[in-house]
Amino acid sequence: MSIASTFLQLRIKVELVAAGEALDRYRAVARRHARALPPTQRLLHDFAAELSAYVRALTACELDVADGVIERCSALAEQSQVQAVALGVELMQAGRALGDGRLDDVLARVQRLREGSSLAGGFALAWVSYALRVVEAQSSLESLAGLIAKPPQGFEDLRPSQQIHGRVCLARLNVKLGAPHKARALLATIPDEQLERMPVRYGDLGLMCYLAETYDALADVPAAASLYENLLPHAERNAVQLAFDYDGAVAHYLGILAARLGERDLADKHFERGAAINRVLRMPLQAARSEALREKLHR
Repeated sequence: MSIASTFLQLRIKVELVAAGEALDRYRAVARRHARALPPTQRLLHDFAAELSAYVRALTACELDVADGVIERCSALAEQSQVQAVALGVELMQAGRALGDGRLDDVLARVQRLREGSSLAGGFALAWVSYALRVVEAQSSLESLAGLIAKPPQGFEDLRPSQQIHGRVCLARLNVKLGAPHKARALLATIPDEQLERMPVRYGDLGLMCYLAETYDALADVPAAASLYENLLPHAERNAVQLAFDYDGAVAHYLGILAARLGERDLADKHFERGAAINRVLRMPLQAARSEALREKLHR
């Protein structure tokens, strides 16, 4: 299996304790059998394990641990000189920059990769996603007013999980751009069982939080109620997306769903907890959003 395939097919159990135990077992086995694999293959396996460790740390709101993983992965990228490893590190660094609000850093990485790499498939869409996220963070969504509901060319060649992610992201954008009919049309193309199965892989928590915003904007109470129940066990976690970007406290989005369901007291508690977690994640703007929505409940 190539490193690109390993990266794109990476899975992590949502249960963080189990994920940590699995990583510890892998590292113990790798130490005992250090010569069982050729050096290059061993390095690629180590990189895949580090990616899992990174997602686990981000999801658990452990930013210092995540930054330590980035340092180790940067060393592996330098050692291997494999493009997919370098791209993986760039995505990790871009995600951290976006979380910290360093938008110029994110844009510089997007531009550098656009000029120096020939990206395709999931990698290409990841960088398009980052560019869109910067546009949103800059409050410039009106520049995307011509956005269409139809997915881009080549979209059907992506893996099913990537297609679902793309449709949900595009549905959310269309809602924000005042085109709810396009959002509903996109969501209708996703089988219900695919949405109900979440979360089972990395990126699902972030995707569910995008759905929370979308269902709220569409005033879809039944969908919001079902999503609330599925998301509630993950209230203390960070909403990590598929490309290592993240949206902060899951609790914030539980607050949005609870408010839509008319549960004001629950929403208040979720927003309070969301603001606290977002401060731990060093996301002051997201913490302010949680606090603003909490204040809105009391007006």
